[in-house]
Amino acid sequence: MHKSVLLEEAINGLNIKDGLIYVDCTLGYAGHSGKILEKNKKDWLYAFDQDSDAIEYSSKILSSIGNNYEIIKSK
Repeated sequence: MHKSVLLEEAINGLNIKDGLIYVDCTLGYAGHSGKILEKNKKDWLYAFDQDSDAIEYSSKILSSIGNNYEIIKSK
């Protein structure tokens, strides 16, 4: 399993605010996306990945946090 590197630093650098849309272009196993949803449940997150196993795993993680996201399978 991959462990997110500099997770807190990356999330703090986003300076998450209300009313914005966030995009995670490398969903992986939902480390960054999960933190984004935990910080702000009002905004929308789009997350992309091409790995079906990662998408399946991340769907379970993210759905336990909120429902304001969409995972998009990229090519």
